[in-house]
Amino acid sequence: MFLTLCAVALAHPGDARDVFKHPLGGPSPAAPQGLMQEGWDLLAYDMEHRFDLDEMEVSGVITAAAQARRASPGPLTLHADGPRLASVTVDGQPADVGQSGDTLSVATPGGLREGAVIEVRIAYTADLQEEWDTGVSWDGRILSSFHEPEGARRWLVVYDDPADKVTFTWAITVPDGLTVAANGVLEGVSDNGDGTATWRWAFDQPIPTYLIALHASAYARVDQQMSDGRPITHYVPPFLRRDAEEDLASTPEILDLLASRFGPYPWPSYGNAVCGIGGAMEHTTMTSFGQGLIGSGAAEWVNVHEAAHHWFGDWVTLTTWPQIWLNEGFASYAEVLWAEHLGGEAGRRDYVASQEASYLGWREYEGVFALSDPDYYWGGTVYDKGAVVLDMLRTQVGDEAFFAGLVDYTERYGGANATIDDFRGAVEGASGQDLGWFFDQWVHRPGEPSFEVRQSSQVVAEGVTQLDVVVTQRTAETWRVPVELALAWADGGEQVEDVWIEAPEQRLTFCLDEAPAAVRFDPDRKVLQSERRRVLDMEPLDVVCVEPGETPTPSAGDAWVVRTGCGVGGGGGWAALLALLTLRRRQSAN
Repeated sequence: MFLTLCAVALAHPGDARDVFKHPLGGPSPAAPQGLMQEGWDLLAYDMEHRFDLDEMEVSGVITAAAQARRASPGPLTLHADGPRLASVTVDGQPADVGQSGDTLSVATPGGLREGAVIEVRIAYTADLQEEWDTGVSWDGRILSSFHEPEGARRWLVVYDDPADKVTFTWAITVPDGLTVAANGVLEGVSDNGDGTATWRWAFDQPIPTYLIALHASAYARVDQQMSDGRPITHYVPPFLRRDAEEDLASTPEILDLLASRFGPYPWPSYGNAVCGIGGAMEHTTMTSFGQGLIGSGAAEWVNVHEAAHHWFGDWVTLTTWPQIWLNEGFASYAEVLWAEHLGGEAGRRDYVASQEASYLGWREYEGVFALSDPDYYWGGTVYDKGAVVLDMLRTQVGDEAFFAGLVDYTERYGGANATIDDFRGAVEGASGQDLGWFFDQWVHRPGEPSFEVRQSSQVVAEGVTQLDVVVTQRTAETWRVPVELALAWADGGEQVEDVWIEAPEQRLTFCLDEAPAAVRFDPDRKVLQSERRRVLDMEPLDVVCVEPGETPTPSAGDAWVVRTGCGVGGGGGWAALLALLTLRRRQSAN
């Protein structure tokens, strides 16, 4: 999801993430939702809604099919925060309904067996909003709904929780002249002969209520096809049709790229419906797309983000809202894949760098918190840090294992719900690595490391230079990270060393033929850092050269990287670099 209060022209794609996130103070669940109610599983809704746009009111009838998860399951829980109930029946009989806040408790028959299915029919009315917000709104030109995270209950009577997915049919009656775009497949349109028409949509794959949506306006259509022939339909205001055709032209290519990374596209169709939303929202098969995005320069990147949600969020859905990283971090990383598709490795690195910068900018306003326990769901930590962490995970396990893990994750949990631990298990299975250390630091710990790096070099023998690099961690907690150290030579060559930083202060020592012209720490910005400092010069340290067969004895607090087999004289001299020995820092006894 991308959200903002206004639409602006964007100079480059990196701006889109900052501008189209939800403004601070926007809706977040008051408490973690998730897990289906103990007694019942909602299976399907048959919905009928008639919109009176003059009176700004909708009348609705929702018939819910609910299955008992155990014998004698007790009351059925539904949510309603705004609907005015006219009647509630269970299997055709009037039902007692209790209400506490936005939660309804519907009495059900006694003596039900496990697996029994009941039919609950709710008739009600609700008000339309004049400006776009959660719920349903009519601004005089476009009718649209928006539900994430818990806005469905503002005008629908449903069990409004991401862990309970449903199929549905939907009969939507609107004034003549309006075209209705909703989830799934359009089954038909009926002229009612009274100045209204009823549009019938159906969705036979289960999704959570926050992804159900409708849009209605005097739309023009932009039609495309996926590479396998499945339809792509965009609904746009006629005056934006030409710009929309250009901005959304890459949609088939986007879906092909994402399918090659995440597994086959799992839905029967795709499309966007332009509406009053400030950004965009991944309503399954019919993304709500902000009018201000068309022609802004950001539309293609937002299109990538929302399409990616059709794997991460729509197909594999978070179990509880605090695990929103599984939705937004992953969709934000799809933008990196698109940048890489367009610009190769340089495109990837540049885009990740822009996400790092965006995250650090947002952090000043939203605070510092862990991806797995967010204080704020719609900002830079979840979106941008979330994407950067995925890129670091990709670097750690390698491309083959990373993408195999993503495919396994979408195949194993597609159509259902998953947790962060489920994702970790998929990548561990694909890579064969225990990634507990990675997830503990980057997903479950707030913040990120900060390093001060100093270097010195000195000639210690003829043709022999000792390079010392001291890395000091500037955070209260010590981070354990693999990092690249690049040694640049005067002739333009470069030598890259892979080292682990895992101590509050760590000394890395190299025996070289000559002093490097420059030393660069994490030159390709592969490790998220709160600030990036240039490598500073320092006074030379003690010489620590060793001969073959000798064992160095570091002092407490030291960590050396020593190239062995580099004695002066025979055997190739210092250039005969036979092995790399890493001695980890020894903590002092006290």
